[in-house]
Amino acid sequence: MRNLKRLKFGIYLKLLCGILYRSVIIEGRYLDEILRKLYSELLNSTDTFDAEKGAGQDLLAPTIILRDPRARISATSNRGNLISALGEFCWYMSGSADLEFIRFYIPKYPPDGINGSIEDAYGPRLIGTGEFGRSVRQIDRVIDRLKRKPDTRRAVISILEPSDLEPGRSDAPCTTALQFIRRRGHLHLVAMMRSNDAYWGFPHDVFCFTLFQEYVARSLGVKVGEYHHFATSLHLYDRHVREACDYLDEGFQNPTFAMPKMPSGCQKENLSAFLKVEERIRKGLITSADQIVLPEYWYDLSLVLLRCADIRFKRGMKFLDNNFSKIKNNFYKNDLPPSGWSEINVILDTEGKDECHSRNTRRRRLSASCVRRRLCWRRAGRPQMPVVGYRSASRPITVGARSMAV
Repeated sequence: MRNLKRLKFGIYLKLLCGILYRSVIIEGRYLDEILRKLYSELLNSTDTFDAEKGAGQDLLAPTIILRDPRARISATSNRGNLISALGEFCWYMSGSADLEFIRFYIPKYPPDGINGSIEDAYGPRLIGTGEFGRSVRQIDRVIDRLKRKPDTRRAVISILEPSDLEPGRSDAPCTTALQFIRRRGHLHLVAMMRSNDAYWGFPHDVFCFTLFQEYVARSLGVKVGEYHHFATSLHLYDRHVREACDYLDEGFQNPTFAMPKMPSGCQKENLSAFLKVEERIRKGLITSADQIVLPEYWYDLSLVLLRCADIRFKRGMKFLDNNFSKIKNNFYKNDLPPSGWSEINVILDTEGKDECHSRNTRRRRLSASCVRRRLCWRRAGRPQMPVVGYRSASRPITVGARSMAV
């Protein structure tokens, strides 16, 4: 009898440990599938923290797998940040550390109150411009190594450096390393993060890193494989809980929402020409689509950035409509229709704000199935409401915080 009790206790203890220390693996073919599962897990997480940048809850060492890296953009109005993510990609690939550059696309880019170049910027570490003593062109080195030895496990870009962790440093890169690995004719990418903001940082990281992956794959002449994302702490700040609830309220989105394929062959020259066009757009030297001569893929991306510049420089609807009409791929037209372009300045001006707010007044309704519902109601200045059934177009009626359909 005593042995039976011990056996039952042992089974109970193993089950309890499995619940407390389970490893979270989130897989999906497109970004919105990942985000829905991720935010649901975070809203149900019991692991909390209180850091300098705010309090929240996190997941310990989750693994995220995106099956189609080109499906890197959310189809929702809440998380579909194409312009700001593309601007950040240009900032990285140009090798710049200048905050004025990235703040053209993300005006509230941290750190607040700081101007000029920042040492923890990714650009000099990736491209090796020599700024802050960084002269290694790590992306070129990865491509060269994979060409010489396809099965290598040394195709690694190191972002975090020992000096970043020295006392007195106010911040450090969230990304530890990016490892490219080739298997069965496909190039896979594994991103390793020490810390990752699930609401603001994660969607941008997926966008930029998978573009790196596609760029390297085209240089090698191989297919794009899977994108793996590993973060020691993947977290959701309390100030973003309401927006996460709003995002889940939008329901499931188009699963075929993938960006056009990057052209075959090495894209180094095309990327260089694209970055030169981006610089001229950002400085106001290009005002018309007719001034841009690039292959279709890079031409359309340039017009996305030109749209942002048209709004920043307040050129008027004539410029907006004329330049928009020159976009060739319907993906970008469907993603940012003419009626929505006039609101991009509002979206850009609110990127990175700390306050908990809703961008769309039609989506101010809070999800009753949200496990952080009490915090949402408190931030909204409303009395706490009882949990009730809730129906959306894509989810059945759910009752209780733990019954969220994913």
